[in-house]
Amino acid sequence: MVSCSRDQTICIWDTSSGQKVQTLNGHLSNVTGAQFSPDDQTVVSCSWDQTIRFWDAASGQEIQKLQQLPIMLKNVQYSLDGRTILFFNLNEIQVYDCELTRQIHRIETHNGILNDVQFSPDGRTIVSCSKDRTIQVWDTKTGEQVQIFQGHPKKICAVKFSPDGSKIMSSSADQTIRIWDMKSALLLQTLKGHTDIVTKSKLKKKEVRSRKIAPCTTKKYEQRSMKDRLNF
Repeated sequence: MVSCSRDQTICIWDTSSGQKVQTLNGHLSNVTGAQFSPDDQTVVSCSWDQTIRFWDAASGQEIQKLQQLPIMLKNVQYSLDGRTILFFNLNEIQVYDCELTRQIHRIETHNGILNDVQFSPDGRTIVSCSKDRTIQVWDTKTGEQVQIFQGHPKKICAVKFSPDGSKIMSSSADQTIRIWDMKSALLLQTLKGHTDIVTKSKLKKKEVRSRKIAPCTTKKYEQRSMKDRLNF
């Protein structure tokens, strides 16, 4: 497990023993995001010191640094193939090629503060959400907007793709979670129940929903996974 802190460090933990394995030092301000690469060999981190840093997970040594980046970086994320990272601050997204060590795109996005940005599972698109109450989808290669979702009456706090990339789930200050179809941008479902801002949402690996389909005397039930139903 990896964690980051306002104490300017990143820590790597052994979750079986609860012991700290490595402390990564080098950032000069709050560390706001950290993630393992898909092969677990590298850690990438971002900080308010306007840098992105890459670390060897085994030795804890810094192996690369991107400098003079936008202020107030909020998070950094690897694509699933590990070839690309994205990072964002209050109003722009940058996409960076790890193999060619160069910036691919700088995307100036919403009309409000960015709250969350995520790669699609195949890495071909990026989804973002904002205080401007919209969800926007971007082509990773071209940096162009390919889809926009509207319907939340208040700011959107978090977004997430389904594993197959066909749906998007959004969490909002309007106290709802909404499920959207990626291709059509149509709203598929609105989940209500919270009484305050929904900051994030995530499905369990196996969330079972039972529905009776025969008389009680037969005791036959259809067991259907909520994950299969919504495909998250």
